[in-house]
Amino acid sequence: MDGERGRAGGRGAGGSGGGGAVSAATASAGIVELLPPDRVLTGEAASEWAGGRDVGTVLFPADTNEVQALVRLANETGTPLLPAGNGSWLGAGGWTRDGGAVVSTSRLDSVVHYEPADLTLTAGAGLGWRKLGAVVEPNGQWLPVDTPGVGAGTLGGVAACGVPGPLSGRYGAIRDNVLGLEVVTGDGRLLRIGGRVVKNVAGYDLVRLFTGSRGSLGVITRVSVRLFPRPGADVTLVFGGGLDEALEVARVVRVTSLPVAAAEMVVRGTGDETGRDAELAVRVLGGRAEVDDVRARLVAEVGTG
Repeated sequence: MDGERGRAGGRGAGGSGGGGAVSAATASAGIVELLPPDRVLTGEAASEWAGGRDVGTVLFPADTNEVQALVRLANETGTPLLPAGNGSWLGAGGWTRDGGAVVSTSRLDSVVHYEPADLTLTAGAGLGWRKLGAVVEPNGQWLPVDTPGVGAGTLGGVAACGVPGPLSGRYGAIRDNVLGLEVVTGDGRLLRIGGRVVKNVAGYDLVRLFTGSRGSLGVITRVSVRLFPRPGADVTLVFGGGLDEALEVARVVRVTSLPVAAAEMVVRGTGDETGRDAELAVRVLGGRAEVDDVRARLVAEVGTG
């Protein structure tokens, strides 16, 4: 999952207003000239990067200063900007205007601060999800987000989209685990909100406001997150059958006293309930002995394997 949906730049974070005297072509040309050619995609190359979508131009700033310059010029010329990371979730909506440009933060991918003892990490918004895992997993840690498509996304894209997954019931949603943000607002200002420690909230919690705002309030350039110890065992049980059977299993799982980390149902087919297949995936986390015990007891409660 990725792509900070929404629009930054072009008369504030909403990308609307003024600039009527500047044509879309002239505005886009001015934006493109701010970066070297090897960090700009246009035409078919831009469309290919965006998964076949007609985005016109994709820009790859290398640091926060370049993001600010792009947003300020977009604001002056009335050019809509779409913040994104790797562009893996652009199809989820939010791009509603022609003549704009995508600003990808994928080059802002450095780890700024990582303190394993405190279970906190600060990194550029473009840090890829797999690279994040490579940094923290040697210390037995992880950021437990299982939003669909998260593996292809970036840390900033996950924070900007704010979409929860099944594991949020145990660990909280991404909004609960973002500690601080650096954001370029729609008029080019740089905001640093929150911090990189767990207890750091005073006054309005702007971090929670920006997390999940989908790029509508600005371009997220840096993210601080809370990490968690990674369980020694991670097992997913899949209970299949018809829709009625899967729903009955779901009812058992919902009321069980066993420590289930997450559950998700997948239904196949269309029409009424008759003949529709369904599967319930139940995820169990913990030490190896604990997970083996929970699995055996859960199968016994459900009455099927």
